[in-house]
Formats: sequence, structure tokens, C-alpha cells
Amino acid sequence: MPYPAKPTSKRDMIKLRINEQQAREREQAAIKEAKDKEDRKKSAIMESVFTNREYQTSRYRKYTAFTEQAKDKLLEHAIFTLASKALQKVDENQGTHLMENSNNIAALHSMIYQFIHESGGSSAVLAEMRMHGRTYYLTETYKLIEGTFKKIVESVDKDNPDSFQISGEITDGFKNAINSEDTDIMSEAISDRVVAAISQFIEDNAKDKEAIVAALTATKDKIDSMEDENKAIEESYSRLGKRYITEVRARKHGLFNEMVNLIAKDVIKNKELHESYMNGASIDVGKIVDKVTVMYGFLETVNTMRLAKVTPEFIKTRIFDM
Repeated sequence: MPYPAKPTSKRDMIKLRINEQQAREREQAAIKEAKDKEDRKKSAIMESVFTNREYQTSRYRKYTAFTEQAKDKLLEHAIFTLASKALQKVDENQGTHLMENSNNIAALHSMIYQFIHESGGSSAVLAEMRMHGRTYYLTETYKLIEGTFKKIVESVDKDNPDSFQISGEITDGFKNAINSEDTDIMSEAISDRVVAAISQFIEDNAKDKEAIVAALTATKDKIDSMEDENKAIEESYSRLGKRYITEVRARKHGLFNEMVNLIAKDVIKNKELHESYMNGASIDVGKIVDKVTVMYGFLETVNTMRLAKVTPEFIKTRIFDM
């Protein structure tokens, strides 16, 4: 094979170097283009992976949120059904209209919602119910909620957020099942306890009022019976009478009474509550008693179901903070 002819002139030498430089540039450009093409390909693949991962994550979050909300609603409805039934029986017994008042219904829903979420969510409450099935009603309610929840999960496609809906058939079936004869029996027991607490409250206040009137009368009679005007003795009797009245008011009463007193104090301090719970300069005790009745009904519901142990600390942190 013949060797390529070598340039014989300076001009040919320059031309050869130019051609070699252009060849190197074309080669580098080809290498760069190939690398850019490979980088674009990798970038497209990574973008596709991240996009798919974000989509999967978003879809998973939607599915998780849907299932959590579904379980919350089932548990909320179970507690609300029992509490509202009990309070309806209280209405029948007392001639009141608590469960015809939309504010009371909203307050009951709010207390149940906050109780569940401050207890760690419906899954945590249900896990406690399963591990410590303290009563037949608690155990059966747990089984019904979990069984219905399973039907909801099986009825949707976890990969299709558009399917995340609870059918009317499942909802109606759960409502009918939870509204059972057992619920009637339990609500009757709760109602009896609420009515007993109201009766005790009325009785305690009647006794206190009678004792205060008697103390005031005795003090007045004692002062009136004094033959000479001794201001020091009069003031002494007056102080004794006032101290006795203070002691009467400070007597330990039932939980219902304490709740009424706590709310009354809050009403006095909180101007935002004046419009709802005061008539002019006087506290509307009737409205406060109605509100406490709803709260007490909720307390007796979670207590009777054994969902929580009702203690003064529980009432302070879970009820009055609501």
C-alpha cells in the first residue's frame, strides 16, 4: 500500500494542520454530543423514576388518609350513636330538648372527635379496645367497626384515588348494626346516671340554698335580739354567718355540680361567653346546666364503654380545654 504523499510546501503543511485540527474538533464534538445524549437519556430516566415515585407516594398518602378517615368516622359514629341515644332518653325524662339543639349536637361531635384524636387516633383507640375488651358491648363494637372497615378497604382500588368513597350500602349497614338492642340497653344505663347526677345537683343546691337562708335568718334574729347596740358583737355574728355561708358553698358536691361551677366561673371571666350564658348581670344557670348535661353524657358514654377512665385530670385536660 503506498504511503500518503507528504506535503512538499509550506502551504501544504499549513493546510494539513488545519485539516487535522478540524478532524480533532469534529471528533471532540461527536464525543460531546454522544455524552450529552447519554446524559439526557439518564436525566429522562431519573426524572421518570422520581415522577413515578412522587406519584406513588402521593397515591399512597391519599389511600392512607382515606383509610384513616374512614376508620375515624366509624368510631365517631359508634360513640355518637350511643351518647345521643342516652341524651335523647334524658330529654324524655327531664322534658328538655337537648338533642333538638344543633349547638349541642355539634358540641357532642366535637368532644368525640377531640377525644379520639387526643387518644392517638381511631387506630390507637381500637387497638386498646381489642387488647382490653373490658365489656361485651366494647368487644362487639370493636368487631363491627373492624368488619365494616375491612369491607370499605375491599371495596376500593388503592391504586385509584377516584374510587376512595364509602358506598351507601356499607354506610347504611353499619348504622343499622350499631343502632342495636345492645345500644338501647347501654344508652338506658347512661341516661339513668345522667338523670341521677342532675337530680343530685338540684337536691344539693336546694339544700345549700336552704342552709344559707337559715344562716342569714339566724344571724339577723341574733342581732335583732340583742338588747344593747354593741357593734363589735354584731360584726362578730355577721362574720360567723358569712363564714358559714362560705363553708356551705365550698362543700364537696358531685361531679355534675363541680362542672357547673367551673363553667359558671369561666363565663364570668370570659366576656365572649356573656352573650350565650348571661341574662344582663345574671348567669343563665339553665343554659349552663344544659351544656354540662351534654358534656356529662359524653363522659358517662366513654366511661360506660370503658374507653377511658374518667378522672378529675381527664375532665380538666380533655373536657374543659375543648
